[in-house]
Amino acid sequence: MTTIVFVASHLRANLGGINVLNAELLSAISPTAGLHLLCLVPSNACVDPDLASTATAVALRSSGEEFLGVADDADLAVGKLAAHGQVDAVVGHDVVTGELALEIGKRIGARTILLHHMAYGRYSALMRDSQNALGKENRQNDLFPKADQCFGIGPILVDSLKDMQRASSSMKPPKLLLPPLLSIEPAANARTAPRILYSGRIEDGNDAVKQAALAARAIGRALRAPGARMRDATVDIYGFDRNSPQIGEFKTMINEEAGYEVPVKCLEFVDSRRQMLSVVKNASLVLMPSVHEGFGLVAWEAMCCCVPLIVAENSGFYRFVQESGQISNLESLSFLGHTSEAAVQEQVAAFACLIRSLVEHPEEAHARAVRLLAGVRERGAVEASHLDFLKACGHVEGRKGSTASQPAPQPPHLKATLSVHVDIGLDSNDQVEYRCNTSLHGIRNALLALRSGAGDVDFSIVSSYLDRLSEMAETHPDKDMRDDAAIRFGADKPKVERTGELLEHALAVLASEEFSFPGFLSENDRADAFIKLVDSYNLNYRPEETVHLDAVRSDPDCHFSFRVPLDYMENKDFYHPLFTVNDGATLLDVWFGDSSGIASAYLAAGLKRQADYSEPLQPLGSLHEWRIGAH
Repeated sequence: MTTIVFVASHLRANLGGINVLNAELLSAISPTAGLHLLCLVPSNACVDPDLASTATAVALRSSGEEFLGVADDADLAVGKLAAHGQVDAVVGHDVVTGELALEIGKRIGARTILLHHMAYGRYSALMRDSQNALGKENRQNDLFPKADQCFGIGPILVDSLKDMQRASSSMKPPKLLLPPLLSIEPAANARTAPRILYSGRIEDGNDAVKQAALAARAIGRALRAPGARMRDATVDIYGFDRNSPQIGEFKTMINEEAGYEVPVKCLEFVDSRRQMLSVVKNASLVLMPSVHEGFGLVAWEAMCCCVPLIVAENSGFYRFVQESGQISNLESLSFLGHTSEAAVQEQVAAFACLIRSLVEHPEEAHARAVRLLAGVRERGAVEASHLDFLKACGHVEGRKGSTASQPAPQPPHLKATLSVHVDIGLDSNDQVEYRCNTSLHGIRNALLALRSGAGDVDFSIVSSYLDRLSEMAETHPDKDMRDDAAIRFGADKPKVERTGELLEHALAVLASEEFSFPGFLSENDRADAFIKLVDSYNLNYRPEETVHLDAVRSDPDCHFSFRVPLDYMENKDFYHPLFTVNDGATLLDVWFGDSSGIASAYLAAGLKRQADYSEPLQPLGSLHEWRIGAH
């Protein structure tokens, strides 16, 4: 049995990030086999009953919410801990409880572990409190080299420890510790009505770092002249003191930038962990625009809830995502805390543009948030950092259910509420016409959902043409017309159903990562290719209106041709030269301005061959070159 003592001001997820991380870390490692966790607190008033099961609370005194003095507190702690047997490690939180943890560890002969939460020299100095910053920085330089092992919460704070190590030959190389992935069910889909969230303590001096006022101005600017998707947007700002005069100031900033009265709720900081996570999960976008953030637990919470977010690039969270290879799934900006109005205006404009783009494309933003969490889980860095921490504390058995024996838990399958509708009806001349009733934006979001594995897409093909035939077969006064309609309905219904199957398959092929080619197929190209594919069913081809592109794979004997309708190539600079390019030219020798037209023609030809000859459709990415020529 390994016994670890966490020295904390509170066993409660409130009053700052240190307590939140302490509570979450205890909850995450408490299921570990052969582990006994104690949490040393000033009194039982500092303990949340909901967290009592994660660790045994050891209270120094009967009342009070602060440690009083290192020497006296250490004397009391030694006596209290004696009842729990041998202690293997004592964990302290930076300058808050680090000195006390070191003293207790020295007196009872236990290992000492210090967690680095904040680079005060950077953070406090930005708040124009130079003396406070220098004092805490000096304390850190004195404390951390004395510990048996130091952990930085995120990569930026690991680097901060490395800078301390430069001045101490005895200090061990620091290690990374990441917050636990929260055991909360992520948001299942994007919000329909946007809700923008900023959360952080809003008080005098903080704004130089936290940039809450910048966030308020950018939100208002983003909501100026709202589009259809942004018209019902609401804003939640948490972190005000009750009756703070800043509440009115923030509302004014947002409304003046927006040009109208925006529904804004300015609220007090929420002490309840459960309630705050519910607030985060209920948001459609979370903002963390800090000039400096050692890690950024607000962003971590949003990630765990699969809520889209915009973060500062000078943050430990951003660095972690970057090093995890998931940066393409995260939106970020460099926030510099500008002081000139011109520079602030430029920052507000860039921030507002990013906010607006995420709010206007909620399904796409949500799909990226799902991919971000899935990518972080798959990498397993969180669990690996916890195992390193337990080893440093002297625990060698390994964590029960860890990544060493089981794969990292995967997020639940999320049902995307996205639909793709295709109608087969009649045009004004009573000719059968195919129409895609889902917009380019909707098709793009459906493809993103399929590609990310974030859910299913409800594909449906309806036929007003068949509905009309069915109605005629039942109600037309002329019996011959009823009989004719019934015959046509019976003959055409299987064709419509087959077309639906082929189009649904085409959507899946377009969503495939393999369906790509150098310089080919942006997200809009993929969506446009599907719409053009539906349109192509309406074309009446004539031989003189087609050219062939021969797709040649690595085996020269395996090739096939398909038609690209000239309708897709009209008004292109290469229109005439296309017929003079010799058969040896490759696609990369000719500039195609409409890759979605090429893709839809490829799909049309491939699906026709699949229908006619049961030949599987080859992914576009498996084709090594394209040979062009008139046929």
